[in-house]
Amino acid sequence: MRRDSLFPRFVLLLLFIGAFALRTIGIGVEGLWRDEVDAVRFALEPLPQVLARFTEPGFNGPLYHLLLRGWLNLAGVNDFALRYLSVVCGMVLVALMFVVARRVHGNGIFAALFAAASPVLVWYSGEGKMYSMQPLVLALALYALLRAVGMAGIVGARRWWIVFVAATLVSFGLHILSPLFLAVVVVAVVFGVRRWDRRAFVLIGVLGVVLLPFAPYVVGRVGQFLAGGGSGHPAYSLAVIVQTLMANWVVGLDAGAPFVPSTAPEFVILAVRWLVIGLFLALALWGAFAPHVRRAAVVIAAWLLLPALILYLVSLRVPLFEPRYVLWSAPALYVLADMGLQRLLKAGLSVRAIACCSLLLTVLLFGGVLAQRVRPIRPAVREAVTEIGRELQPGDGVVFQIPYMVYSFDYYLRNDPQRAYATSYDGPFTNAQTGEDEVDALLAPMLDFHTRIWLLESESAMWDERGLTRAWFDAHAHLVRRDELRGATVSLYAIE
Repeated sequence: MRRDSLFPRFVLLLLFIGAFALRTIGIGVEGLWRDEVDAVRFALEPLPQVLARFTEPGFNGPLYHLLLRGWLNLAGVNDFALRYLSVVCGMVLVALMFVVARRVHGNGIFAALFAAASPVLVWYSGEGKMYSMQPLVLALALYALLRAVGMAGIVGARRWWIVFVAATLVSFGLHILSPLFLAVVVVAVVFGVRRWDRRAFVLIGVLGVVLLPFAPYVVGRVGQFLAGGGSGHPAYSLAVIVQTLMANWVVGLDAGAPFVPSTAPEFVILAVRWLVIGLFLALALWGAFAPHVRRAAVVIAAWLLLPALILYLVSLRVPLFEPRYVLWSAPALYVLADMGLQRLLKAGLSVRAIACCSLLLTVLLFGGVLAQRVRPIRPAVREAVTEIGRELQPGDGVVFQIPYMVYSFDYYLRNDPQRAYATSYDGPFTNAQTGEDEVDALLAPMLDFHTRIWLLESESAMWDERGLTRAWFDAHAHLVRRDELRGATVSLYAIE
């Protein structure tokens, strides 16, 4: 075997080892946040109830929970097992970025490198939700479509049409907004088919097969979109959406990323952030206008831009934007950046200069990963629950603010017999017109049944922005101690 054929394989091996290390080191440092606890809870419900979720209006990710159920039955129910499924999906996505970029323009090493070090992909590869599996499945669907429309004949492309249809339908079960992918499919078909002959009608038929199962969902929700109403999401301008996505995809979820000391002036942090984002955008834009891959560049640009744009247009009526909802578009940025580097290489820039540029961009991406590791983001609910569990006594009351924290409490104490000691109470919702008298009426009866009450607060502004619950206990009970954790507060009160 020739030495030059071994080199790319050796580089890929090192790349995958590095990607695996980034996704597994420290995977259990932070406890599960409430959406991850929900994933376990939904997956382990009785099987008929799990299956019924497929027809429940508005329920998101029923297929993910079904797949997770099988995974947890094999691997066990714990934080590491939950998140390791996302690690596996994230690793396969890195490999897929290599083959997608190679399919598009003949080389994919930089796309795989950027995906491996992407702070947002690393983050969601360590989270027990569908946001690592969904990008993988949709990238696979797009790759299969590119293979299918590029085949010389329909017979040879049959297996890729099967993969495309299967992956697309699977994506619908993984996330409720996966059908945004169909806009990318239309662009890929229009620009991928070079001759509109018999094959074009076959393409339309395949798209019809994909769309048909989703038709009831579309019909059932058109009225909801037209009627408007509250969705629980704030409204964002298109400029804010673009800025948010670029920051997520290039520097990650940490507000101070890439890794800049928190003591640095704010303008320094912002300058570094936008310098990194600007470098990636310039490189992606340069790649998008590469003359030798114009058709492919249009498809990748549609993958990058259309989902967020459509979500913005929908949000003009019903706000629905969350960065993770279009996370599956992030790999398109890395493919375009790869195309930009390849175009620079064709323009005469030396291989050494291209290698140095790619390494610099990777280091900048790693700055976002490092920031996410050094400055944890998720609330320390696991630590808070563990603290309460160690000291629970028979007859203790536990008030959860927000009430959703009871599921985290039950998850982390599921095997602890002391969980039976605690009587759980929902903290009152005070963000409407609830006043102090109403809070008193809701909380006062607890004093007659307990000599000690724990108050667990996390994300409490969602439920009690004015802090009326804590203020009431401070006024009517003796505060034994209060421990301020990251994003969570544990207070123990003695009833006198």
